[in-house]
Amino acid sequence: MFNHCALASRQGAGRREATPRLGDGRPRGALRGGGERQWRSLPGAPHGRRLGWGGAEGRRMQRGRRGKAGRVGPHGRRQARAAAGPAAWIKRGAWGALSLAAAVRGAEYKRLTAQAWDEVAPRYHRRWAGIGAGPFAVTARIVRMAGIKRGDRVLDMACGTGAVTRRVATAVGPAGTVTGFDMSASALRIARRFAAAPNAHFCIADAETVRFAGRFDAAVCQYALFYFPDSLAALRNARRMLKEGGSLAVAVHGDNAPFFTSILNAARRHMPGHEPPGAPDLNRFGTMRALRAEVERAGFEVVREESMTFRHSPGTFEDYKRGHLGYVAKAQRKKLAALTRAARKRFWDEVESNTAPYTDRGGRITFPWEVLAVSAAAPRRRRPNH
Repeated sequence: MFNHCALASRQGAGRREATPRLGDGRPRGALRGGGERQWRSLPGAPHGRRLGWGGAEGRRMQRGRRGKAGRVGPHGRRQARAAAGPAAWIKRGAWGALSLAAAVRGAEYKRLTAQAWDEVAPRYHRRWAGIGAGPFAVTARIVRMAGIKRGDRVLDMACGTGAVTRRVATAVGPAGTVTGFDMSASALRIARRFAAAPNAHFCIADAETVRFAGRFDAAVCQYALFYFPDSLAALRNARRMLKEGGSLAVAVHGDNAPFFTSILNAARRHMPGHEPPGAPDLNRFGTMRALRAEVERAGFEVVREESMTFRHSPGTFEDYKRGHLGYVAKAQRKKLAALTRAARKRFWDEVESNTAPYTDRGGRITFPWEVLAVSAAAPRRRRPNH
């Protein structure tokens, strides 16, 4: 069974893994072009910039496409920029509007997010993903929207604890494979047990920069796109790893998800520093228009859109409050505990006010939970007319 993870060249922001190796023990390099590529990435650098080349291919690239010394082609210019260092890249505009400071903030956000998920993943799996509760009823629909069939090779982006991976492994059958990656080691340990199958493989990787040998027939991404600081880079990266005409299915929480916003909106008002520096706007894909636009900007052709609303009851307000405090990462609990008693009371009073429209006369809260999903296709190359 082909294992993409065994050949993945990757580096998660703020954490390094041992160099993946080939079957004969040699350090893994990309095998195309006759030489081994050595990859280095500045954490947070957009689009997985290749900052160094090694081996025979690297020497050819430095000479330029025509192979003559002194004639530097596009790849040669890329090599020269890498040698000059990140500051020179920024000065030349290679990172567009992103500054080095923004890249560092993005890397720190990724590190903190992975750290939080390492703590929260077991609770997340027990409460949500592992039992298909609430909006996780959408998982089966995402697999159908991606058009996954027997024998396919599928990529599960930010797979978490393996809720989607498990369904995909069944859908593709013994002749297919599913490769799940995430930046949380804790989530992946759960995924390896929950979605254990001979055709399911897992590895730590960053959606914005990961590269795999071979191409995939489909990619899925459930409830993760809004976490990526550079979501466009992640989608473009997915497109590059898909075959021509390969499918993508993405699901996100919509604007109408008061289970989150009842607390989040109050936290933004009463808890300074609630979100770490460099954190993206988690609500930026809350409308179908915004989600579709991002997918199309990445070069996909949107095929289908679906908007679904689920219902979820956390119980009474006290149940909701207790559930939140027992679920969130320690860092968030510390920020809440740092507030004065009066400030904490104002915070929880506002949260309770936010839940009032969804509370019945008996005190039971029932939230609507909007989920938006799109399926799209990677473009096919245009064939020349003869």
